[in-house]
Amino acid sequence: MLANSGADLSAHESLERAQLKAEDFKVLAAEYETLAQAAQQRRLDELLGRSGLEPERLEEIRQSPAYGPLLAVVRDAEACGLDVEESLPVLVAARSLDGAEDLAAVIRDRIGRWADAKGSRRRAGTNLIAGLIPRAVGVTDADMARGLQNRAGALQRRARELAERAIDQNPLWLRRLGVPPSDPFAAERWLEAVKTIAAYRERWGIEYDPRPLGSKGAVRSIEALNQRRLAQAAVNTAIRVTHATGTQRPEVTSVAAGLTVNRGPEL
Repeated sequence: MLANSGADLSAHESLERAQLKAEDFKVLAAEYETLAQAAQQRRLDELLGRSGLEPERLEEIRQSPAYGPLLAVVRDAEACGLDVEESLPVLVAARSLDGAEDLAAVIRDRIGRWADAKGSRRRAGTNLIAGLIPRAVGVTDADMARGLQNRAGALQRRARELAERAIDQNPLWLRRLGVPPSDPFAAERWLEAVKTIAAYRERWGIEYDPRPLGSKGAVRSIEALNQRRLAQAAVNTAIRVTHATGTQRPEVTSVAAGLTVNRGPEL
């Protein structure tokens, strides 16, 4: 009987670990990115085809190592509210591509520079999941759109769970954001910022670093750099909201539960 009990416990623990892994923000983000890339390949190919590129050059772009980053930069631009569908053909035709060693990389850079120039003024219109991941737009396949929607919902829920866990445990990185405001509207803005920061920490494996975003030296990819910028904006928002409300008492307001927990002075 004891052996059976131990086996049952082991099976339960294994199932629990598997469930936690499935709900990990990093795992969910990877699934979303894979689906988004697959969903947008056809759309990007159509846009490039309308740009006057010959079939052999389109195939060259698809085979390039820069094709994935090209898809990603298109999504980033659209998350800023930019009209890629109208502007991409113009950007491709703006200058000759003759002699380009990597067409995908050249087009990616053109879109990136264009988005940097235009997107900063339209950042308020961003369409981001958990404040970090650009949503895939213009997906016409119903099954693919449903899969993306389901994972986007799971990412949002996970970000909220991480934020609420942080509020409950009150780690040093959270305390560095300042005291949560008591005003309901300000508290909701503060919680949204915390969700983004908590999601960023799990996405990039920042477990014990007391700094909200961990070490900047650990950022080693374009994706990580883009998400760090977004998370830094969330840090700035949380601190700004706290200072604007003038909250001084060390209280943590759980917006979801509607409860205020007095934690006493922090030492």
